[in-house]
Amino acid sequence: MELQPVPPVAPTPDRKGLAIASLVLGIVCLCFTCLMFVPYVGVIGLIGSILSLIFGILGLKSSLKGLAIAGIVLSSISLAVWIVVVVIVGGVIAGPAIGNVFSKLNSNLASPH
Repeated sequence: MELQPVPPVAPTPDRKGLAIASLVLGIVCLCFTCLMFVPYVGVIGLIGSILSLIFGILGLKSSLKGLAIAGIVLSSISLAVWIVVVVIVGGVIAGPAIGNVFSKLNSNLASPH
């Protein structure tokens, strides 16, 4: 019985490109998020921030871990700004409508039938 030689294991590729892409995209998308009320620019910033976060998480396994972390931080800041703006704008838009619903419910409960 002859032993078969074991084929060499291919080294895992370094994900430097993902870490660099996360940082660059995080910087660009944070700038785009500051311009979120310009048509299409804000949406590009939102989509890019999500991609930057994904690239940063995947880039954590690279030798450029610091760049990946910086990309994650920048994209997280951009996404947090988006969440705050959506909550505030949603509250301003939906607030009066919700107030009207509750005032009608209160008036219906208070009036005798």
